[in-house]
Amino acid sequence: MGTLKATYRNLSLAVKYSSVLFPFDVTQFLQALSRQNFVLPEELMQPVPPGRRLNVSGFVARKGEVAVRIDTDRQVVAVNSADVKTVVTEMNAVDSLLSDELDFDCSDLVQYYEFVAGLTIKAKRNPLDSWHTHFSQVPIINEFSKILETEVSPLGLRLSASGQIPNQPNWFDIRIVPLVQSAENYHLIEVVFRNSRRDPVFDFVRGFEDTLIALLSLIEQG
Repeated sequence: MGTLKATYRNLSLAVKYSSVLFPFDVTQFLQALSRQNFVLPEELMQPVPPGRRLNVSGFVARKGEVAVRIDTDRQVVAVNSADVKTVVTEMNAVDSLLSDELDFDCSDLVQYYEFVAGLTIKAKRNPLDSWHTHFSQVPIINEFSKILETEVSPLGLRLSASGQIPNQPNWFDIRIVPLVQSAENYHLIEVVFRNSRRDPVFDFVRGFEDTLIALLSLIEQG
């Protein structure tokens, strides 16, 4: 289907738990990451007083371009990377580490998995022209033009599954707009894809770039 030449601003794959307390010992998890050659911030390498739980919010470990993020208040564990394949591989590795090193099985505690991406893509056709072409004959757009007394067209598109309520465990949001700083040359794409089951999210991530290529080919045709 071709190669996507994208510049990622943000790329993460996360799991949100639904337990009352954060479901595993963060200190033990950090120690396990350290044994896997992740580098921890100095403040997280200090011993935790007996009887206290470590509460953190932010990046807790890095290895090359891969970073692990924890938010104990929101009960989130995430992996950030600059590459789609890597983010899947490293999230699988985190799951295996939790299972093997901490004997932690998250299957009954997951509220949802979530993929978040923000990226820019060099356009093959002026994005402003593309959106004008697709919507110039849409009746409601023509009515908007009359009300505003000037010809208008949508500055991009935002998609979600029909009937889904935003900000629920099973939901997605795909936003494709011209990049403001270079609107005639680049697309800006922002994606949130979440599901209470693991497989739909991981399958979506694995096919993410092919999906974008297909969407952009429709946008730029005509």
